Amino acid sequence: KNKNFKFIPLIEDLTNLNWKYEFGCIDKIILNQYLTDHKKNFYYLIGPAPMIDSISKTLFQMGVSKNNIKTETFS
Repeated sequence: KNKNFKFIPLIEDLTNLNWKYEFGCIDKIILNQYLTDHKKNFYYLIGPAPMIDSISKTLFQMGVSKNNIKTETFS
């Protein structure tokens, strides 16, 4: 177990009553809720291009360097 890694399960489907974790999209609110020192963290984003673009934009607005964001897209 890596103490520097944090996995936060999150889905958009608000109708899934069996889901016991986070709902919604990865946005500034979720990032601020779980992470500190945003500028020093490294971010590995994997998913559909629109999601990657949205999260990357949010991270840039929060002052995260492009060098701290690694992405992989799929459709």
